[in-house]
Amino acid sequence: MEQQPKYYIVDSSLLPEVFLKVAQVNRNLQSGICRTIGEATQQVGLSRSAYYKYKDGICLLYTSPSPRDKRQS
Repeated sequence: MEQQPKYYIVDSSLLPEVFLKVAQVNRNLQSGICRTIGEATQQVGLSRSAYYKYKDGICLLYTSPSPRDKRQS
């Protein structure tokens, strides 16, 4: 029987930098800021090999700033 994935909400300051960079690469690709993975990884300072290593294991939902969060970043 296949185990269902578990999801957690955590503050970005608790995540390793590589996870945040992979998420930024994905955002840059999806938004059209970058056209290729090579261009997107170079822009955020991440190697392509690190991107490919972590891209399938990371499912980050960018939710900041939240309208409920009254703090200023």
